[in-house]
Amino acid sequence: MTSGPWTPEQQRTMARLVWSALRQVVQGTAGLDQDKIIEDHPWLTQPAATFVTLEQRGQLRGCIGNLEPLKTLAESLNDNAVGAASRDPRFAPVAVSDLAEISIDISILSTMRPLEVASWQALCERLVPGRDGLLVRMGGRSATFLPAVWEDLPDPSAFLDHLWRKAGLAPRQWQPDTRLWTYRADKFAAPRS
Repeated sequence: MTSGPWTPEQQRTMARLVWSALRQVVQGTAGLDQDKIIEDHPWLTQPAATFVTLEQRGQLRGCIGNLEPLKTLAESLNDNAVGAASRDPRFAPVAVSDLAEISIDISILSTMRPLEVASWQALCERLVPGRDGLLVRMGGRSATFLPAVWEDLPDPSAFLDHLWRKAGLAPRQWQPDTRLWTYRADKFAAPRS
């Protein structure tokens, strides 16, 4: 499993990977030689759960990730950059004309930990704003919010109400099959490279 904090050099290397993947999927250009980068930076081969978030003019433009470390850090970043640009069902694929306005954030997730609480109110009281990401599964539905969402929804009640809606659940609904996991994320901007 990966661990932070990430050095400036590691952050620059990850930024190069995600920007290369984004340009490759949007422009059809050749990407970086990932084998060479991995040879030079073997830490990219460790398993990692990541999210890649695209913004355009300060608004969400795509966000795709994985909650479990099923791929290497390099593969996860590449796949999620491509997914954020081309497979986020909430947005049209990023076009060449959009690239100049796109900014990218990278989030590298910690291991998810089950959270045992008996009610929506107890959950509201246990969450730590700004720190906890949350995955909810209930009634065959699921959704997650990265810790960065606290920047827009700093109140735990609002955070949870929006997460429930994202999962297609009625706000404050609670069922016997409700399952929760928390996680943290090392988040940093990926400067254009």
